[in-house]
Amino acid sequence: MKKLLDKYESRRLSLLELLYYNEHVVTLSFLSEKLNCAERTLKNDINYLKRCFGDDFLKTSNRGIQLQLPKNKGIEVFYEYALRDSFSFSLLEHIFKNDTLSTIELAQLVDTSISTVTRSIQRINDTLKPYTIEITSSPYKIVGDESNIRLFFFYYFSERYSHSVWPYEKINESIFDQLILYFATHNQLALDYNEFIKLKKWLAISLIRTQKKHYISIERPYSNAFIPDLTNYSFQVNEIEKELNLSFNEETIKQLCAFFLNEHYFFNYTELVNRTKSNPSIKEYHDFLSGYLLLIADKAGISLINHDEIIVKMFNISYLYIYKNKQIAPITHILWDRKKSFIQSIEEEYPEFITLAKELLIEQQHSNKINLSEDVQKSLLYYIIVYWDNLLHNLNNTRKKYKLLIFSDFDKAHAKTLQSIFKNYFKNFVSVSIYSHPYLSNSLLKEIDYDILITTTSIENIDGKETIYIHNIPSERDFNLIKNKIGRF
Repeated sequence: MKKLLDKYESRRLSLLELLYYNEHVVTLSFLSEKLNCAERTLKNDINYLKRCFGDDFLKTSNRGIQLQLPKNKGIEVFYEYALRDSFSFSLLEHIFKNDTLSTIELAQLVDTSISTVTRSIQRINDTLKPYTIEITSSPYKIVGDESNIRLFFFYYFSERYSHSVWPYEKINESIFDQLILYFATHNQLALDYNEFIKLKKWLAISLIRTQKKHYISIERPYSNAFIPDLTNYSFQVNEIEKELNLSFNEETIKQLCAFFLNEHYFFNYTELVNRTKSNPSIKEYHDFLSGYLLLIADKAGISLINHDEIIVKMFNISYLYIYKNKQIAPITHILWDRKKSFIQSIEEEYPEFITLAKELLIEQQHSNKINLSEDVQKSLLYYIIVYWDNLLHNLNNTRKKYKLLIFSDFDKAHAKTLQSIFKNYFKNFVSVSIYSHPYLSNSLLKEIDYDILITTTSIENIDGKETIYIHNIPSERDFNLIKNKIGRF
């Protein structure tokens, strides 16, 4: 979706990303080369960003530039800024909230010319065409695949506003919270903070779209048992109906819950298995996911105790990208691909497992004649990582332990102190032994089984062995040197 950003908007966001992932001072020449722009242009961008975030946010000197983000802030503030600063996304949000605007009214609202609005709408439509989302005029409305439209704005509002901001002015947040929690209690849904926030955003977006008479087709039977008795909540319901000019009837509730009322969404594994008995395509995909998951467990040599839970999660997320019209591009994020970033972080720590999971997924697709997009593969891998019980703990236990050998010319107690320090720092990622022979020779050191020799005295290099000198106790520099020698741990 970065294509919706103007050239200068995209460049400024890329500049912030580069600075965020480079902890040290970065030169203008380096940034100029990476961003393919002149240094003068970069200086203008830096001054603009300082006005947005404050002078202390970017530290500039003759050496270059360095980001100084407060400890309580993360990279998401850059994406919030980019969406807030974007003209195209501003147009989309205005039209989402008010689909009665004419070209003149919209131009006045965003303080620009009619021709600029017209050009921007055309550019937005060209970008969103693969997702079957379009802005029509007279008045402006957002139409197309309704599931994708709701998904688009779910991700947009999630990235545009922090969790503490409620951007849906016509919905009383407090009243809405009460109704959601009442429905959740009635349907025995135990919502934690994360689940509640996501559900609230999704329902708010669905409510606004329903109020504007944009509907999703309901694919499965609907049970009235889903709806609790609202007698005691008549005030809350009336307030929402009055603000939105909407009747809170059965059809409205169906639309709010449309995502869950499709034939490829399952609340539990038993329901999924029962459906495989009557639907060959569901059985085929279930067997594919199950076989893939079991194969990972077997090849990685780790236990899989919550197979059923993971399969349901993987199947439900796949619905968004597979069982809808395959000609429609899926939407997984707007500007910040958080799942991709998460997987990359895990891959840095556990490269062997992620490589194995990716390779097996390709093999299983080929053998089962299933073709999954990159977005689907990414989502499946993400759900495997976060929902597999004790996955990272088990991976740590199956890792190769790097062997450190300590040689101290102080005394044995000093060697034991070093041994304790390394064990405490590296936990179970290394084994630490102490050189205990009464004499020292290179030939003997070559024969001992270890990966890194830690020595408190200068000695000759030993062919085929790594040696690190530590004077008294290891410094942070020493720890980093060992990390670099053994790789990620």
